[in-house]
Amino acid sequence: MGRLFESRLRAFGIGRKRASAVPLTKHHTILAMAPDHVYGAVVEMESGSAQIVGLAGESLEARAGLPMTQPDVDCWAIQCDEALSHAEDMTVRHCGRKLVPDWATISVPVHTTHCHPVVVRRERREPNAGVTEQELASLLRLGYRTAQDETHAPAETGEDIVFGSVAQVSLDDQIVTDPLGLHGEQIQMRLNFSLLPLTWIRALEIICDRLGLHLQAIVPQEAAYASPLPDSECLLLVVEPHCTSIGLVRRGRLEWSVLAEMGADDVVEQAANAFDLRGQQSRALLTAYRGGRLQQDLELKLARVFWKELRRWMQALAEAVGNNARGTTLPHRIYVVDASQNLPESVPSLETPFWEQLLPFERCPEAHVVDAGIVRKVLDLTAQASAARYLPVRTLAHLAAQVYTSEHCLDAALIETIRWQTPTA
Repeated sequence: MGRLFESRLRAFGIGRKRASAVPLTKHHTILAMAPDHVYGAVVEMESGSAQIVGLAGESLEARAGLPMTQPDVDCWAIQCDEALSHAEDMTVRHCGRKLVPDWATISVPVHTTHCHPVVVRRERREPNAGVTEQELASLLRLGYRTAQDETHAPAETGEDIVFGSVAQVSLDDQIVTDPLGLHGEQIQMRLNFSLLPLTWIRALEIICDRLGLHLQAIVPQEAAYASPLPDSECLLLVVEPHCTSIGLVRRGRLEWSVLAEMGADDVVEQAANAFDLRGQQSRALLTAYRGGRLQQDLELKLARVFWKELRRWMQALAEAVGNNARGTTLPHRIYVVDASQNLPESVPSLETPFWEQLLPFERCPEAHVVDAGIVRKVLDLTAQASAARYLPVRTLAHLAAQVYTSEHCLDAALIETIRWQTPTA
């Protein structure tokens, strides 16, 4: 029985009812909205780790004439219902009973959000006393208010802050991973906030209401991709069909992120245009090129054209980074998510001297693909989540487990501080 039907029963007082406050639930619903698919999962969370006990995906389509950049509530609600219903049915096999969690976390594609970094600091009244949770909560609220003031959201922009993370905490200019109980005169936080158009926020609220879900958090997908990255400092690139995000990640949290208006399909299409090819013909040409099945002269010509477009793409990324790299040195390790699954050349191109000279790297860049092997502390009982297409939901499960089940989690406190819900939601 689908969630849409179940929610109609609950409207008449039949079935389970919504909780009124955010619980630390063991079971959680995950919805990852990719550029053209939605992935639903049921996860079991405990002590910073997650088990995927149900998983499914559906093609995300909109009605004719409506672009995919605009949410289609009616169509998307049906497709989300299908994905979640299949995922919930799968839980019987792994849990002995059907699990239908009420609380949900949803991720949205990279192109829908943008980030606003904030730095806040405060002189401590009692430097010889240990840092308390109340002090940290007060600084989180200051960061949130600062972000609201600087972005003028939502009143003037048509968008609102939906997510935030604490990228770095410093005590007397010394970086600390856990400031609780430490002494110092001044405490500083680097925070990163993500803004989403109000049309998307309200659409997700309506979809969750129709599915009988309580929407606990909206997460930008790049924040989910960043969550399992093991380095103390690295860069993250997320390649979508028509845009690419690049951001600085510290211990799994984004410090800043920017968007370049050029993606995988743009690179491929421009390369194919040099041969006056479109659509299926261009895809066939690229498949033959990548498989080494072209004649030598044609392969060499295509390689030159393709490298030209890859250089344009890298230049667009460097220009987007702009002031974020001014006066600093960028980490050499780069993690790449090809969300388009159409630009495998992106990784080797980011290890070339051309890319190294565009930005102030500490040394020759190393590029790595983000895959299931990087996502630790997520056990997949369905044996399906290792496929590349399920990376959005796997990384989102990692983030949810880290935020909702870890003690003294600053990100959880920050998410609780952020208010984007409508009063009736």
